[in-house]
This record gives sequence, structure tokens and C-alpha cells, in this order.
Amino acid sequence: FKFFDQVITSESAGVMKPHRGIFTYALNTVGADAGSSLFIDDSHTNIDAARQMGFMGFHFTQYHHFEKFYDDQLAKHQQCSRI
Repeated sequence: FKFFDQVITSESAGVMKPHRGIFTYALNTVGADAGSSLFIDDSHTNIDAARQMGFMGFHFTQYHHFEKFYDDQLAKHQQCSRI
């Protein structure tokens, strides 16, 4: 988890993805807004729910794909909330 300031789980939020409540909980926990936040998941359903709330979304399939995405995209956007 070296890329993240904080990790939010369904257990800590008390609600399961793709329920809006988990995304609201995550934003409130770190004091961020959805437009500057990235949601990573292996489920298109969950990513779509996050995008509907304004998050950036990344479909995780393999670690090296995320690492490349991070190097190519996120490193340029230091304002992105890493939750």
C-alpha cells in the first residue's frame, strides 16, 4: 500500500461497494472531494458507481498496470487524494 495515504474498507465504512455510502465515508474520512480522488477496484460495477459520484476510476487487473498508470498519470497530479 505504499501508494496510499489511507485505505478504506467495507468493514471500516460499515457499508459494501457499490453503495454510495462507502464513497461518502471515504471522502469524509480524508476530507477530500470526489473530483480529486481516485477509486481503484477490480469490479467495473464498483468503478462505475464511484465515477457516478465524480471519482476518477482505475480498473485493477495486474499490479504492473497500476504501477505504470501511477507513473504516467498520478505522479503528475499531486493534488489527487490517495485513499
